[in-house]
Amino acid sequence: MCKIVWKVLIPQTRNHIFSVEKILEKAFGAELSVSFTGKTMRSRFYNGDSTGIYKDCMVFFLSKSTADTGHPFTYGTFPPWLDLQKVWKNITDSMEQKESDSFQKQIRNFLKSLQPKEQNPLSYQLARISEAVQCEPLEAQLATLSMIACTWGIWESAFRKNSRDASKSEQEIRQLALLILPEGISIRTTLPKDSIDHTVEEEHADYTKQAQALLVQARVLIRQYHYQEAGEACKQIIQEFTDAPDILRGEAYDILYKCCTAGLSGYKLPRSFDSVEQLSARAKDLGYDYESACDRRILPAPRRSSDSGQGVCVCNARNDAGSWLESTMPASWEIKYSSFPSSFVHCSEMVRFALLDEDLEKNIRDALQILDTVQQTNHWKHSELFIRCESEKASPLLDTALSFLRSSWTSDDACPVHVHLLDEAKNTAQSLYARHPLFYPFTLNPDSKLSDPLHLVILSGTPNTSLASWLVREASWLLPVLSSTHITLLSPYADKIRNHIGTTCPGLAEQITFGREKSRQTRLSIRGIQFPEMEFIDVDFESPQLSYELQQIEAKKGFKYYVIDAGSDLETIALGTRVRENNIRRAVEKRQIDLYSRNRAVIALRCVSPHMAHLAQELLVPKEKKPGNQWFNNYGFTTFGALDELYSWDNLDGGIFEQAAQCLHLMYCGAAFRPEEKHTREKYLDSYFQSLYNQDSSRAAVLSFPYRLFRAGIVASYWYIQDPDAYWSEPQRLDLSNRLQHSLAKDKKLLPRLAQYEHTRWTCYLISRGWLGFSDSDQAVQIIKAGAPKHMLQIARLHACICSWDDLKALQSSLDWAYRNERSDGLHSLPDDNFSTYYDPNKKYTYFQHLDDESIQKTPQVLRTEWFAVREEEREEYIK
Repeated sequence: MCKIVWKVLIPQTRNHIFSVEKILEKAFGAELSVSFTGKTMRSRFYNGDSTGIYKDCMVFFLSKSTADTGHPFTYGTFPPWLDLQKVWKNITDSMEQKESDSFQKQIRNFLKSLQPKEQNPLSYQLARISEAVQCEPLEAQLATLSMIACTWGIWESAFRKNSRDASKSEQEIRQLALLILPEGISIRTTLPKDSIDHTVEEEHADYTKQAQALLVQARVLIRQYHYQEAGEACKQIIQEFTDAPDILRGEAYDILYKCCTAGLSGYKLPRSFDSVEQLSARAKDLGYDYESACDRRILPAPRRSSDSGQGVCVCNARNDAGSWLESTMPASWEIKYSSFPSSFVHCSEMVRFALLDEDLEKNIRDALQILDTVQQTNHWKHSELFIRCESEKASPLLDTALSFLRSSWTSDDACPVHVHLLDEAKNTAQSLYARHPLFYPFTLNPDSKLSDPLHLVILSGTPNTSLASWLVREASWLLPVLSSTHITLLSPYADKIRNHIGTTCPGLAEQITFGREKSRQTRLSIRGIQFPEMEFIDVDFESPQLSYELQQIEAKKGFKYYVIDAGSDLETIALGTRVRENNIRRAVEKRQIDLYSRNRAVIALRCVSPHMAHLAQELLVPKEKKPGNQWFNNYGFTTFGALDELYSWDNLDGGIFEQAAQCLHLMYCGAAFRPEEKHTREKYLDSYFQSLYNQDSSRAAVLSFPYRLFRAGIVASYWYIQDPDAYWSEPQRLDLSNRLQHSLAKDKKLLPRLAQYEHTRWTCYLISRGWLGFSDSDQAVQIIKAGAPKHMLQIARLHACICSWDDLKALQSSLDWAYRNERSDGLHSLPDDNFSTYYDPNKKYTYFQHLDDESIQKTPQVLRTEWFAVREEEREEYIK
């Protein structure tokens, strides 16, 4: 039997000594006996009053460290606790192995036996502390027990003194508990006089927020299959935040259980637990259950918008889109279905016209009829017009109609006519890439570089080629954020899709190789821009050829990002499971399943039904008992393009994308965001809605913000690919804007680097819209001399700035020379005013580059949508 003698300074009271012996002898049992040498503390530490005992005890512990330094301590750095660990470490190391194992088992059983009793804060805090140290090494457990035993009489004294005031008793006991085992909050060695008087509620709210932040990290990390990091976060919650809400700690136990059962790459079970089942059981004891915590409804109910105000929504069709809009409409609004929506132009209330018929031409006819009625009656009342259509086909007609409407109004009659084009295929592709960025795989692997290959694979099984075409076109101007990218399209209609893209976007036509064609020199080549390689392969999804093509893709180096639209939701989900199967088989065959989390493919499924999309994200692996976040029982699908994403009330106008796009337009127009400038802003917004180009260009720039931030080395904090709001929720946008603002101020080279990237993105964007560049700058001079107002030719879709970053200076130099090349009017020689915009007396020729600089500099303000702040003081508070 080992005899341990521990000398400790304790107040010499009978009750105290009895409590010390009682708790430690209960812990050590018959195999160990403990004797104590009591020594009376100096009078300034003990004045006989129970309150004095409590307060002096805190001073006593703090006096053993650097009391005058003001150094903050957290759990794991508290000096008395560390000193005691060293003592116990020396003792336990001297034990024989058998004796040590028996001793450790007794301590573990004792800690587990401590359960909180109702209406007893003393027991409650003791149980919390004992639970916190269950994951700690033996010496840490003994050091904590020793500190509890040393101060046990003071605990009892505080409890007895305040037995009639339970809240005050709990407050004092908890203060002492924090000293014995600080719970993740800083404790300063120089205590302020009123530190004892802080309310329990304030402290509880503080460390609960910290625990919640850690739990958010753990949720994201396990979704990324980073079991080590997620396990550490959960262990920290369990150890340090013992007074956090039970449901929060229960989820931490549940995530830790998943981390410990993940196999080779899983987290090692802490020594204080005998089995992983104890983790799962503890989660349930705390009231947490994975299945009940998740949204387990088969058909989740639509959520109504909380928008204020009231009015009438006029819809021209009863279909799925209209039904979803109605189910998410604010309760204060009324919906009317009408075959003649123009009859509601005279309505005295605010009107939102939603033209959502499946017949897209009917929607255009109804829209023209509404605009014609508005022109005849001069009655609009700031209503909105939403038109489901193919934007590129409809915009020339609508732009012309709006031009006729404005020309017939006087300045007094004029008011903004907000017309939104709902291009289902285009909006779906844009939303996917903005909400679930293509660079996501690079954030999973800390060793990845921008030069690593990224392979975007699009599987399209529907004869309607609109979505597939937009998926390729939108990716073509977002992917140049990386230096090595490849787009592969697998489809039975690959030839049709290639022809459609080649006709619409001649600049992309020769970027595409078809089938097994050999790669050839492309016609489109701009210095400094690495365009994605594109390969279209004709393949029948019902043939073995699909498996062969998928294997060929998986064999290539680099990250994979799959986008699937098989024509129906069921077919799409089924095809997605085949792709995931192939993806994991490849990892098993290469004996790299332990690295799967860092190299796994993103698989995005187009599910039109919100209910199908909801289930697809939690899709069960057959024969698995329940869903989970393990690589072997979670398909990890991302879904996009559902009706709620396109036609819910809050998303109908584009939501945050539209608001930020309007801010970007106002920024280019030079509008201030002061409240008194509201009328000026409305005038500028009228020009925003005046043409498709203004809307589309501003929206595209906003959609690229995640990529712009990524280029700056900034990504959203703790996000996973299935989260559609990772970059667009208000807290995230504020955080990202502040981080970008700080980076721009700190790194002076960042602005020109991002401006050059923005020019690359904009160039690729214009090419995806069918534009081409001039062969030389003399052609730009030619068209301006011939009467064109600017350096672009809309009718031919030719733009002089589709060139390299350095060539922008050469372009301005040519235009500046044309301005100074004097012409004769018969009497005098004068500069050519048609080129005055481009004249630069300083000969720096940065006019075009400055536009990109300004866009980068104002990105934080656009992210914060500052132009829509109601009052100046609110805007300042908003920024803070």
